[in-house]
Amino acid sequence: MSLWTSNSMLMTEKLINYLWDKQEVSSNNITNIETPGFKGSYLTFEDEMRNRIDKLKKKDAGSIREAIEDVTPTLRFTENEAKRLDGNNVDIVAEHAEMAKSGIQYQYAVRAIGDDFIRLRTAIKGT
Repeated sequence: MSLWTSNSMLMTEKLINYLWDKQEVSSNNITNIETPGFKGSYLTFEDEMRNRIDKLKKKDAGSIREAIEDVTPTLRFTENEAKRLDGNNVDIVAEHAEMAKSGIQYQYAVRAIGDDFIRLRTAIKGT
């Protein structure tokens, strides 16, 4: 545990890592758009984080920091029917939309970390 990182900074760090991995998964899906039988995949993070926080509320065990540190994204495969005759179920429009969305979220998260350090510097300097 670092003296300089708060729970919000740790959560933002986890979010940045998740968004980076999400971009890689979408890139892999797009790369395999012409692979017969390929099933697209996606990452989930929010549900696991929500479940860990709900467990903390019910059990009064552990801390929010431990819940944040322990959460990891889960890779899942899309189970919808194939949209093409070759069995590939990757939707190129949806993948590009997800990449754009996660790219914007990534930029916001990086900016949030920068803003946290600006606030720390201001608190230390006093101006």
